[in-house]
Amino acid sequence: MFSTYGRMILDKQFKLMFGSPAHKKLLIELLQCLIPGKNISDITYGNTEISGFSIFDKDNVFDIFCHCDDPKADFIVEMQTYPQHNFRDRVLFYSTYPIREQIISPLEEARLRMEMEKKGELPEEEKCRIESYAMHPVYCISILNEKLDHTEECRLRDGLLCSYELRTEDGEMMTDALHFVFLELGRMTCPPEEPWRCKTLLEKLAFSLKYSEVLKKRPDSFTEELLELLFSIAEISKMDLKQRKEFDNAMTTMIDRNAQLVYQYDAGKADGIEEGKAEGKAEAAKNLKGLGVSVEVISRATGLSVETIEKL
Repeated sequence: MFSTYGRMILDKQFKLMFGSPAHKKLLIELLQCLIPGKNISDITYGNTEISGFSIFDKDNVFDIFCHCDDPKADFIVEMQTYPQHNFRDRVLFYSTYPIREQIISPLEEARLRMEMEKKGELPEEEKCRIESYAMHPVYCISILNEKLDHTEECRLRDGLLCSYELRTEDGEMMTDALHFVFLELGRMTCPPEEPWRCKTLLEKLAFSLKYSEVLKKRPDSFTEELLELLFSIAEISKMDLKQRKEFDNAMTTMIDRNAQLVYQYDAGKADGIEEGKAEGKAEAAKNLKGLGVSVEVISRATGLSVETIEKL
């Protein structure tokens, strides 16, 4: 569905568009689209690196981690461009970090009690209890490049989005503290030349993200504020100096990575399969050319002649 370069660009654009405090309105619109009925007035971006449970555990880095105070909630938002084994279990593991961060330690509980006593706010002893385990909701939101297996696909919203909560078999909610939302771009069936087939905001959002590599402008029928913001921010010409520098650095890294892949491919195929090597280089050059990289740079990265590249 995506080329290697498309995956890299999608991941970088996602962080630039949604991960910047300057674009928090766009992130709020995204969250409200993916979580229907969730009224989010404002968000605060948090530290995307959360320490492990012990000194022996690795730290975890999220694409985006933000908080909402009214109503109180935490959001982890990730763009997953490559498939992973045991994906649902991985997301469940990540959710334990913001959950853990909410727990009030005994020392913190004692401090809060002292503050309440000083202010004369401590209620009668039998009623006094600081809720160490009173959790506010955590939403783990993943935008997937692929599609997941489901026993009942009819339950997916617009055939694209699935949501999970902790409930009993008959639907009684155990707790409102944990939610999982997966938007599966691999289920978007409209081709890039037929945006008019998308009717709902969710379908248009999935279409815009899936085809971000090839779309030149916002389709005329995509008039919703979320989509107007999305396409506006995505335009390189409207990036500020810092964003443009980040984007250019990402492009340079992508070109360097491409050169490494070509080298590794050549080394692995040094047994004489010249035809396969040529096809690999041509495909890499074609992808770079489609991204607007200059012919001279592509030639240096792939080893192909300028004439050959211009014919692709």
